[in-house]
Amino acid sequence: MGIASTFALLLPPSVIIGFKLYPNRSLQALFIYYFTTAIYNLTVQDFIPVSNDVRKVFGTFNNYLDVPLMLMFLMFFCAEKWKSKAIRHTLLIFIAYEFFIGWMYGFTTEANTYILGPGIIIVLLFSTLLFGRHIKITIAQGKGLGKTLMLTSVIFSYGCFGIIYLFHYIQRLEAVNDIFLLYFISSFFTSLLMSVGIVLINKHLKTLKELKHTRKELQIFFNS
Repeated sequence: MGIASTFALLLPPSVIIGFKLYPNRSLQALFIYYFTTAIYNLTVQDFIPVSNDVRKVFGTFNNYLDVPLMLMFLMFFCAEKWKSKAIRHTLLIFIAYEFFIGWMYGFTTEANTYILGPGIIIVLLFSTLLFGRHIKITIAQGKGLGKTLMLTSVIFSYGCFGIIYLFHYIQRLEAVNDIFLLYFISSFFTSLLMSVGIVLINKHLKTLKELKHTRKELQIFFNS
């Protein structure tokens, strides 16, 4: 399952590159998010042989990147300016908070505890808020299915992260293999869902470009 989830994590970055969607800043953040997570998975599965200390430091560094990258990605779904501003201000505050935690604890398990807890809650709150609007559009107008699936992926993923956080960092259960299995399963399915959403987004963008081109041709025709 670990190998399958790692390959699944590489799907969203591959789709972004394949469809040349990387000029978009939000999708750049999503690319980095999935790529660094996939690299960490490879170290956990020993495909990239590193020492335990290096693996722990890289894992913590990845956790530092997690929420800022996801908040940057969530701006992709903000149609209203106030939502975009709210996410941007939260991003800046959280980065400042991470600098404080980094100064206090560095790249340690304690840092993971203080970063992941608030981060999971913040991402879940914003993604749920954005999901409410997009699911209404999808149901009422039959549009925006790609964005709805992408937000569904985020909500499900961070919901599972919340459960893992509770078991591993709060209750400190010793069933590490079971916790990793839950992580791998959630990563596998949410990565596939995110990839499908990106494919649908690309299809929608192509349709918009074709409509824009058609309008230009009609304008030239009637003006002539």
